[in-house]
Formats: sequence, structure tokens, C-alpha cells
Amino acid sequence: MAQNARRKLGESLMNQHHVFTSLGNFWRDYYLLPCWDLSEQPVVYLGEVYNGYKLKRRLGHWCWLTEHFTIRQYMTLKFLPRSPTGLAELKINEYIRQKSRSPYLSIITDHFEIPHHLASTSAEHKDIKFNVIVYPVTGTDLRRYSSEEGLVEPLSFSQKTNCIRELVRGLADLHSLGVVHGDIHAGNVALPAPRATDIASFLMKPPVVSEIRRKDGQPMDPILPQRVTEPVDIGFGEGITKILDFGYAFIPQDGISYTKDSFACGTPAPPELVLDGASTKFPFQVDSWCLGLAIYFILTDGQDLLISLGLPMNRNNCLISTNNSLNSGTTRMSTFKAFLPSSSGFCSVSCSRIPSADCP
Repeated sequence: MAQNARRKLGESLMNQHHVFTSLGNFWRDYYLLPCWDLSEQPVVYLGEVYNGYKLKRRLGHWCWLTEHFTIRQYMTLKFLPRSPTGLAELKINEYIRQKSRSPYLSIITDHFEIPHHLASTSAEHKDIKFNVIVYPVTGTDLRRYSSEEGLVEPLSFSQKTNCIRELVRGLADLHSLGVVHGDIHAGNVALPAPRATDIASFLMKPPVVSEIRRKDGQPMDPILPQRVTEPVDIGFGEGITKILDFGYAFIPQDGISYTKDSFACGTPAPPELVLDGASTKFPFQVDSWCLGLAIYFILTDGQDLLISLGLPMNRNNCLISTNNSLNSGTTRMSTFKAFLPSSSGFCSVSCSRIPSADCP
């Protein structure tokens, strides 16, 4: 019922407003109108300062390139949703921060709260707070980089090997903490950040800002943003590839079974979780499955393995048409191995398991 009501609200808001932002379906921000209308996410604007961090450019839906007045270092601010999932993301990031110094994980350096933008003028919103996490800025993610076909040079073989090596190490470091990532894919693997001087040069170019307008010409509801800044890609430099986004990460409990709903809905489920009602007591192996898909994506310059196999990229039925023997981990990885480029030299890496609590 709640999902249906939210969907109707979203459709109503989209029908009331003109489309804004111009970078295609991925950045059609009017899909996000319910997040603002329901105060699930904060309304923030380019140039605003929060806890000493000035918003320089928008990097994604809720992530911003920022620079602290004192630190004088480029960082990323991520505004977390005001929901149980947002609180869980804050807690798991704090846990990783306390337990790990891995250079292959994007580890937060700070977090704080900000008020609702109407807190000072509306009694209804005066007690609403949003959590914000801060971590060192990274370069573009691999999915976004691969989507710019024809605009950028494909990664060299050496760059690919480094990405894969560091991705495997990062996931191993995460698993050693007893943490399942839950959403490993190319979009959550970030190339190294550009040099500070290159970022400064990039910031010399003016940002693209889209006004939000109602179709009927009436004034905007103050709970919604009045304008939106286009997300930008700041490029990448030299350094270490990092794993991003722990929004679906969790610490599994012994003996507990996990269904595909425990993992990100946009990431293809492994064979053992395809059927309705299926579950697994080995959630670390789900990360390993997703790691294999990510490795294939990197090696083939952005191809999805399941599409290459002629299977739809749908977590509910993506492997229904395959042989049931794919439920065997050995056969599953053999199938993956067969579709790797013969010259890759990565079969042994991609078919290995990441050391974890359930992988002896």
C-alpha cells in the first residue's frame, strides 16, 4: 500500500512539473521529486556551506564535490536518506571507519547532521535532521566511464589489471571485517581522483543549472528545490581504485538465511537466489558472484556478462533459462570463465573466492 501511494505521488509530481536536467534518463531528476516532497532527502544548493564544507559541484543524486575552508582538500559529501536504510548506512560506515585502514575502500572521515531547509520557518519541519557523511573525493566510477563510449579512450590493459587487483583486495578487506557489501558493480568502483590542480581547473568551467517549473505556471511548493545543478564527471587521475557506497552493506549473522531482498534490487542475483523464496546462508558468496560480473565488465570495456549470455538483466529471472547445474558454485564459475576473453589472463583471479567467514 505504501509503495503504491508513493508511486502515485511520484506520478502526480512528475505530471505537475516540466522535466529538468538534460543528461538523459539517468539524471532526469524529476523522478526524485517524492524524495524532497516527503522530506526523505534534503534540499541543498550549489555554493552552500555545511559544517565548513562548501558545495562546489554535484557529482550524483545525493553526492557533492566539496572543499573544507580549513582542510583545503577536495572531499565528497553524501546526504543520506532520512530512513532506517540511511541510519544503517551511517552505522556501517562508522564501523568500517573504526575497523579498517584499507586503501581500497572509500572510508569516511567525518559525519554530521543538517536541518531541514524549512526548519526555521515551519514548525512541521523544525525537528527534521539529515545525516551527512564525508569521504575523500574519487574519480569517475567504472560504469559511468564505460558509458561514455566514443568520448573517452578505453582503459589500457595495465589499468584494467590494476582495477581488478585493487577491487579484489578491497572486497577481501571488507570481508575480513565480517561485512558483506551487498551491491558490488562497476558503478560502485571508482577510479583514482584527479590531481587537485586538475579539479581546480575543472571548477573554472561554469556549472549547468536547471530551473524547476510547474507546468501550470504556479509558484513552486517551498518544500521542493527551486533549481537543480547538473551532475558532473570530474574525470580521474593516478592512484588506487576504491570500492564505494555501503548503502546495502551489512554484517551477516551465523545461521540466518538471506534472500535476494537483502541485496540491492538493481544488481543481478546469483543463481541460488533467482527463484522466488530462495535464500542462502552464505551472503559473502553473493558478493563474489557480483565481483565476477564486475571483472567481466572491466575486461570487456563495459559489457554485461548476462547480456552476453543472452539472458535478461533482471534479478527475478535473469538465470531462469540456464541449466540448474549453475546452482553449483564450481559450474557457475566455470561458465563465467568460459566467457572471459581468452587473452585476459584473469581466469584464476575471477574464479577464486574472496576469503570470508563462509568461504573456507
